[in-house]
Amino acid sequence: MIRKSNVLKALVLLINIFLKIKYAKGTLFYWNIPTNKCLKNGINILPKQYGMIVNRNETFYGKKIVLFYEKDVGLYPYYIKVNASYYKEVNGGLPQNVNYPAHFIKLRESIKRIIPRKHYNGLAIIDIEAWRVKFDTNWGDQRIYINKSIEREKVLNKSLTYQEARKLAEKNFNKAASKFFTETIDECKKMRPNATWGFYDLTLCNEKGGVKGKYCFTKHNNKLLSVFKHADAIFPSPYLYQGKNYSVKEEFVKTALQEAQRLVHRLKKKYNVTRKIYVYNKFEIDPYNKNVTDIEFYDPYYLCITYWRSVEFNVDGVITWSSTKNLSERCPFIRNYTKRVFGPYIRELHNITNWFHNKLIEGKYKRISRSNKELDICKSLLTYDNIKMWCDTNFYGPNCLERKLNSSGIINNTISSFPN
Repeated sequence: MIRKSNVLKALVLLINIFLKIKYAKGTLFYWNIPTNKCLKNGINILPKQYGMIVNRNETFYGKKIVLFYEKDVGLYPYYIKVNASYYKEVNGGLPQNVNYPAHFIKLRESIKRIIPRKHYNGLAIIDIEAWRVKFDTNWGDQRIYINKSIEREKVLNKSLTYQEARKLAEKNFNKAASKFFTETIDECKKMRPNATWGFYDLTLCNEKGGVKGKYCFTKHNNKLLSVFKHADAIFPSPYLYQGKNYSVKEEFVKTALQEAQRLVHRLKKKYNVTRKIYVYNKFEIDPYNKNVTDIEFYDPYYLCITYWRSVEFNVDGVITWSSTKNLSERCPFIRNYTKRVFGPYIRELHNITNWFHNKLIEGKYKRISRSNKELDICKSLLTYDNIKMWCDTNFYGPNCLERKLNSSGIINNTISSFPN
């Protein structure tokens, strides 16, 4: 069990740090997991009791938040990899091939089905990730969109050299991709103008990018400003995955949040528009793990560098997401973790942010300013005793103690003093 005294000590530190945050406001916490499946099996998670904003009956679609996947976004074009040599084309495959009249008809049908209320004023996130908006950022498995775009130009004009075809492909892809994103979200906003619309994880950041000293690709993200201008909010998702040590994960999350803030400031400066930031976070490292008993939940350090860090950056909201895969089997584990760790943590964060927000409204703490000194609240949690206590709960996966001590670097400093 997580000792209350340790939680309270951490929260006292959080309060002290919160005083350093400029223009503090209440950060909203959303639950975007369809745990209505758990309710049907008699497993009550009840995220609402911790101050989280939840759709009625904890459904995926509701009056508070909705997420549009690829199948819901009209005639979103993409390819499905069948095998190493064959990709199945869906809706024309490329943004250059979109039939817009038909696309809008299907898109409107999806909006009416998913958001039946015309005056819906919740969050509406478009999650389309098969290809990236800019041609030269479609690397890895997404390279198929570069290759198919070049093939398309060669079919249209067989006399083109490869370089000529590639140059035309890049120009036409970029133009078509930008058009698809902007015209799609513009149509969504026409249909449900009171909603807060945006694209999931459109900012280009990658935890693996730290190898080259660059977690976020600012040059590429700057090229997306004309797309972000059409959205109401930015929805970054600095998810944590297996591998990489604690310090890398912390730096990645912080950099991703800084990049979201930078883009919001650029949008204000360039277009004179104000955009919000809602951060997508998980609470499981790998919710797709086939052995649900081995799923590693976010330990207090992970919660600190994701949820607390988001509050520290004064974002408008934090959205908790998880996969529906094996959700019925995962329900009891999610309930226990939420009840003992995640729920109380969110409730205290919620209470703290609201308290300071109210004080600001009352006119107190008007001159709150943020210290330039690096905040080390999260790092202070990494002690042998804390990690040992976390691992005793069975929430944090197999070989917990060894993995986390190695990840924290503590094992190298204290190995000679480990208890027997």
